[in-house]
Amino acid sequence: MLGSCRSLEPHRTAFVHFTDESRCLYANIFTFSRTFAMILVIGKFSNCLDYISSINIHEQYF
Repeated sequence: MLGSCRSLEPHRTAFVHFTDESRCLYANIFTFSRTFAMILVIGKFSNCLDYISSINIHEQYF
């Protein structure tokens, strides 16, 4: 059956924007919630939190 192996959890990506107008893509975040995805992103970029202007998390279901 087509689509029977689909994941129920969404595939998430995060775009991290910095104060110098640069950005970084953090892809392939597989978590149970957007909150936990945000915690992972903050942990990943913890050494430069002073320079982050925004974090955008996008979800996509496959």
